[in-house]
Amino acid sequence: MNVDKLLFIHIPKTAGSSLRVAAKMFFGDDKAIFDYGPVSNETSPGICEYEYEKKDRYGCGINVIDKSRFLSGHFSYPKYAPLYEAKQVVTFVRDPFEQVRSHYEHFVRHHGYDKDFEVFISSPQFSNIQSKALAGSVIDSIGFVGLTEQYNDSIRVLNAYYGIEIPVLDINKNDSKKDQYEFTEKERDLIKQNNKQDLALYRNAVLKFESQRDSIDHDKLYVRGSRLPVAPKDRRKVISGWACSYENSDAQMVSVMNGEEKLASILANEYRPFAKERDVGRNGYVGFSFKVPDSLGKGTKLSFVSESSGAILFNEKI
Repeated sequence: MNVDKLLFIHIPKTAGSSLRVAAKMFFGDDKAIFDYGPVSNETSPGICEYEYEKKDRYGCGINVIDKSRFLSGHFSYPKYAPLYEAKQVVTFVRDPFEQVRSHYEHFVRHHGYDKDFEVFISSPQFSNIQSKALAGSVIDSIGFVGLTEQYNDSIRVLNAYYGIEIPVLDINKNDSKKDQYEFTEKERDLIKQNNKQDLALYRNAVLKFESQRDSIDHDKLYVRGSRLPVAPKDRRKVISGWACSYENSDAQMVSVMNGEEKLASILANEYRPFAKERDVGRNGYVGFSFKVPDSLGKGTKLSFVSESSGAILFNEKI
């Protein structure tokens, strides 16, 4: 897939510095821009001018972003999302246990943080950092989500998917750490308690990365999709979802499976506001609805499967 520009959401301590520098090498100094805040030396002059001095994000879009090919920074998804199509958005996520510990050690080394690790874990400002960065997004719609633990393979898949050649670099690494951090039982329990959203995000990201990698390695259509919320009165009555492919503008067919039994085949062509707002594709007409039959008992697990790729988009227990 060819895209004219990429937005990289650089979540702290996910190997993003390596990707940022490598992308600058590939795209060139004049086409790679950065936003790491108004006081950071890394932030590009054009971003400083339009985003922080003039406070004109639209002006930043037409005068800076549209003239670049790669924008990276420590910002949350909604900040620049209106200026990009969902397929142009890239990020990396990391095992939350490793990310939290690495983030703590970074703050100790570079920001003079003097409290112990358990206090850091329990501080709301340091909890669910990855989910906060991607708030306002549907992770399945993001163009590419790589895994820090599989960094080299993630770069390979990223390059293959977008038709680019970003090199593999390994910088900004804490050379004193082992391959994996070690945690006490209390530390692990605290991380679980305070990072529930990040743990769920990471589990989903691993499945999506493996599915996208499989589609590329076997030259198959990659179909995205997930469940969407419904009104409280419709819970257990209607299941709402979306499905589409960024490589094919056709409406996708979705099978509803109860184990080995196919209950329905649904065309994903209903309008969904989030898909229009985030420029997911088909002007937002990527949704589908399934009315749950009364004959299905409570607790039944249904699978929603792409008929084009055979991949499970999501499971839902009614």
